Amino acid sequence: MPSKICIIGAGAAGLVTAKHAIKDGHQVEIFEQTDKVGGTWVYSEEIGCHSSMYKNLKTNLPKQCLEFENVPYPDGLPSFLPHENVLEYLENYSKEILIFFNTKVINVTREGEKWKVTTSTYSAESEFVHYYDVVFVCNGHFFEPFNPFENAEFEGEMLHSHDYRRAEHFEGKKVVIVGAGPSGIDITLQVAMTARQVTLIGTHAVFPVVLPGTVRQIPTHVKSIYPENIITDEGENITADVIIVCTGYKYKFPFLNPSLIQLKHNSQIVSPLYQHICHVDYPKTFFLLVYFI
Repeated sequence: MPSKICIIGAGAAGLVTAKHAIKDGHQVEIFEQTDKVGGTWVYSEEIGCHSSMYKNLKTNLPKQCLEFENVPYPDGLPSFLPHENVLEYLENYSKEILIFFNTKVINVTREGEKWKVTTSTYSAESEFVHYYDVVFVCNGHFFEPFNPFENAEFEGEMLHSHDYRRAEHFEGKKVVIVGAGPSGIDITLQVAMTARQVTLIGTHAVFPVVLPGTVRQIPTHVKSIYPENIITDEGENITADVIIVCTGYKYKFPFLNPSLIQLKHNSQIVSPLYQHICHVDYPKTFFLLVYFI
């Protein structure tokens, strides 16, 4: 029997969910808080916005791993795509899907056998109420930074990778990058082309071929941050003009009551979900999220 489905977010997860639901005969509506599809693939020079995209980001998986079913990327594109190509792909994929742009989901509550979804738009002060059989939460993961050092007394510039945009900003500076995951390594490679000195601090050493000789990597943890320097677990003192924190993201669902969902381990685990997707108490509620970065 066809269901009326609400999808929160018009990024990749929301769009592919909509396509398959429509194909199966369901009525689908997507609410997107910005004015375009793409989620984190939308680049903006503005910082503090929803997207974490930076200027020269390329995919860290080949395009064949990113294609939706029966929708290949155009011929002639490289294996590892610039973000502009991914966004264009998602824009083309989203055609003929009903999407309410500039619409923010305020609240999602259970009312009888239905989900009551309250929304608002930027063009009107009123709130609107909708009822659905099924809700898919696809609001993304890469928008709420996890920064364990946000209260440090550092007097230089400290930013999370969420607000990194381009390497030119760090020309001639001493930069310390904390976190050697995919974004930490990628940003290190870019900043090393302009900065005077780059130090990469991560739990494990990166395979040395990956990094240029101008980058010093230290497999350790940050013990303390002072106004002008960092102290490692081993007691090494590292001075810095800039600290770029690449320590991942937290999940955030401001439209859900804490009685419906719990965030654990520094808001990096969502519970209670079966197989990290389906709510165990409400089997018509699904969370299409990313658990590894």
